[in-house]
Amino acid sequence: PAPAPETIPDEPSRPHTHVLSRRSFRQLGLFAGGGVFMGFSVFLTRRAVRRHQLNSALKFFEQNYGKVTNTTITYAGAGVDKKDPFLAVQAFNLATLHVMSFAMMMAGGVSWVFDISSIDDLRWLARKSIKGSGVTDEAAEKEIAEWMAKTLGVKE
Repeated sequence: PAPAPETIPDEPSRPHTHVLSRRSFRQLGLFAGGGVFMGFSVFLTRRAVRRHQLNSALKFFEQNYGKVTNTTITYAGAGVDKKDPFLAVQAFNLATLHVMSFAMMMAGGVSWVFDISSIDDLRWLARKSIKGSGVTDEAAEKEIAEWMAKTLGVKE
């Protein structure tokens, strides 16, 4: 005997939700959290950029005597020849913060738009999109089979 075909379970109990409902606020919480996280990461980035700009500025009112090395003059205390080895690491960390905060905002926005507030809702939507509605149209399938046979020149 052939195994019984799998059926998609009925939709979880999801009443039509109003924009100001508790379910909607729960979904928008992730979006708002991502927005706060995005603001925090922008604040950190602006602070780091400002700090690097201030450190790279020449110190005009300091003494200008120093040693000459290979066509560059190293001024005492000016910090011109200093290289920050962790600049790339810091830039990578800040970029990761931006990407993660944007991903949080996207996940919250998508869950609100598609009315997904739990893993069960997401699982049900995934199964529905993979397996379809489960209803087949025999007349349409027969018509497509006849068209394919005619197109490919297959004789039955």
